Amino acid sequence: MSPFLPCFIIFLIILTYFLRKNTRLEQETQEQFWEKERLANAARKKNIKDLPYLTIPLETFPLGKYSDSELSRLEQELSKLAETSILNLNGITNTDLKLHYGLANLDFLSECDENYTEMIRLLQDYGKRLFELSHQNDAETVLRYAVDSGSDICATYTLLADIYLAENAVAKLSSLIETAKNLNSARKDTILEKLNSKHPT
Repeated sequence: MSPFLPCFIIFLIILTYFLRKNTRLEQETQEQFWEKERLANAARKKNIKDLPYLTIPLETFPLGKYSDSELSRLEQELSKLAETSILNLNGITNTDLKLHYGLANLDFLSECDENYTEMIRLLQDYGKRLFELSHQNDAETVLRYAVDSGSDICATYTLLADIYLAENAVAKLSSLIETAKNLNSARKDTILEKLNSKHPT
């Protein structure tokens, strides 16, 4: 008998064991997911009026201050969006939303989350355009609100960091890094890496 045969048999036994174990774990995970989904779909509608809705602080933005067609377009879109309900629901699954607030609230909450995504996109574009037009202080105001609202757009953080560096405001950059550490987003590590690379040490 070949000396390799016993080793091959042992290998097959070990491989079979781990394959069965993985299959069992996957099955258990699926069962847990569907049980959670079942409970979520049966959850009663909750009162959601006291959730942390966001208000776009248009009064702090330079609306109509500068003559620029791109700025005007962005300001109009922000003003329209400010009339809607906005919630930052990053990192929260639909199943969790249903479980905590009830299936009946899911469509409304999803709309609020979509409005949030649109808001941080508009704020990024607005801040960037202000910066391009050399309105650095106004750009900082807009981008800082985006960050404070939990934005996870990397370009927002890097542009704000560049503004701080131009101001020689290292303390502000350090504070920005601390804010980024609290992000509930898959982009957190990338944002932190870029910010740390800009920080003078």
